[in-house]
Amino acid sequence: MVKDTGVPAGYKQTEVGVIPVEWEVKMFEDIADKKVKWSITRGPFGSNLKASEYTSEGVRIIQLQNIGDGVFNDDSKIFTSDEKANELLSCNIYPNEIILSKMGDPVARACFIPNSRKRFLMSSDGIRLVVDESRFAKKFVHEYINSIYFRKRAIDASIGSTRLRIGLQDLKKLLVIAPPLPEQQAIASALSDVDALITSLEQLITKKRNIKQGAMQQLLTDKKRLPGFSGEWEVKTLENVCAKNGLVRGPFGGTLKKEFFVRNGFKVYEQKNAIYRNVDLGNYFIDKNKFNELKRFEVKNGDFIVSCSGTIGKIYQIPEGAECGIINQALLKIKTDHNIIHDRFFFYYFDWEKFQEKIIDNTQGGAMQNLVGMNIFRNTQIPLPPLPEQQSIAHILSDMDTEIEALEQKRYKYKALKQGMMQELLTGKTRLLCQQ
Repeated sequence: MVKDTGVPAGYKQTEVGVIPVEWEVKMFEDIADKKVKWSITRGPFGSNLKASEYTSEGVRIIQLQNIGDGVFNDDSKIFTSDEKANELLSCNIYPNEIILSKMGDPVARACFIPNSRKRFLMSSDGIRLVVDESRFAKKFVHEYINSIYFRKRAIDASIGSTRLRIGLQDLKKLLVIAPPLPEQQAIASALSDVDALITSLEQLITKKRNIKQGAMQQLLTDKKRLPGFSGEWEVKTLENVCAKNGLVRGPFGGTLKKEFFVRNGFKVYEQKNAIYRNVDLGNYFIDKNKFNELKRFEVKNGDFIVSCSGTIGKIYQIPEGAECGIINQALLKIKTDHNIIHDRFFFYYFDWEKFQEKIIDNTQGGAMQNLVGMNIFRNTQIPLPPLPEQQSIAHILSDMDTEIEALEQKRYKYKALKQGMMQELLTGKTRLLCQQ
């Protein structure tokens, strides 16, 4: 009698789990092309590339923040001289090669090097990988590095309590799967098709957001009047458009300690609720006695909360049907006067990047904790059209938001689809090319 091992026919049990019998298990260093010098190497030690050696142009340095989770982040740009890059030739990296991060979050994430320059120089937290394309498909390797399967092994091999770091030698010894090259290429092609859909949606979302910003520039500054509206706009201060006692700063630190939290009761709204614009992110509550003691910090449906530190100035409106509660520290509560300003008009004006720039410029020490008591904040000006025109402007911008949100939801579904495909394809549960 054949013993039932629980492993399906055509599969085998390995150190990385159950995989097809044709697949192999290799070490990460086996992916590197041995014919290329420094095909798997790290960036320079910090002392070998100092800030004093940065230049305004030359060879671009790839920093940790440029290494995204599957994407290259092009925002932050620093350079060094050709002479310095030549001195650190072993740390040079080239277009379409893979770079990994030595540090989280998440650790060992990877992206392709862009083809915008002939060469780049890694910073100390980068690891170069030149793939042996006679045995591995680059796109397959890139996807596998960023998969949950490889990432878990990278995390387990990392050190650090607050920020994980993986050493090059530990990375080299991590186990990876190696399907036959044609199957790797088929898997990579299938995932690339979904990536193309996601990229197309992201480009469309960016375009729609730019259109919305242009519309805000026109509609919120009296540069373009809507049909049927005329007359001068009235300038009000932020304090003028608030109801009585409508500007409230959250309690000072220590006023609301975690020891006061209970399982159910009155919700405690926190900074993350404003930043991520979701009332379901916080799970802290206080009892009725504590709520009555802190009732001056109460927020109700329709009130706005604003983040005061870290990511400052993010605004969120408590929706209808949300739980009654109070704000914690690092938040402001704003309650508007509905006879003066339309809620959604206020939201869009406060959220507008030009108004946000004013807020950030007016902060003290990078925080907004004291802004409620600052005249410069209370007296920030808001130009107001009549209420009917405010409502029409808000309606137009809301329609744009609805369109963008629909596209974002579609992008989310495509990303979920890709994750499902990766779970099937990178474990061999679904085969695209079966070996005979």
